[in-house]
Amino acid sequence: MRKSKLLTFLFAFIPGCGEMYLGMMRKGVFLMVLFWGVNALSLFFQMGVLLCLQPVIWFYSFFETFNIRYLAPEVIRENDLLFFQKLTGSFSAGELPQLLGRRHLWAGVALILFGGWVLFRNFLIPALEALFPTLSESWYFQYFLSQIPSAAVAVAVVLLGVHLVRGKRKPKEEEYVEYRGERHD
Repeated sequence: MRKSKLLTFLFAFIPGCGEMYLGMMRKGVFLMVLFWGVNALSLFFQMGVLLCLQPVIWFYSFFETFNIRYLAPEVIRENDLLFFQKLTGSFSAGELPQLLGRRHLWAGVALILFGGWVLFRNFLIPALEALFPTLSESWYFQYFLSQIPSAAVAVAVVLLGVHLVRGKRKPKEEEYVEYRGERHD
């Protein structure tokens, strides 16, 4: 059964809604979360540059909605399932512990930064404002506080870049001995 052209057009304007209307629920939810997640991250970290990703996600979702409209329902279900399997493929079949094992350092750093930010924002700032009431009224103190999330993200990006430039560490060269079979004398 074909869906309404008008409703398809209207739902296409909201990233993910068009896909969900046409039966690709998983992909629609993913696109919606991605679109609004970029918005939330850009607001939280005060990094407007992240908003450059939103038009890309929006246009992808908009035009994909019209491409999906002409697919057969069984192809839509198959594509949605295939998308979900590719999206979650690295987390299934026991690969999650391996993935976390390789990335535990970065996950730990991210958690430390996030926890530090929450402690700073909810404990240290109120304590400083209580100790120094004039400090909370100064514009440079407020400006400094508002720039901390952006600075933390910038430091994380620089550290990631340094890590990528350095590349993998080369294993120590071991002495190579060619195996020639067993000797029978």
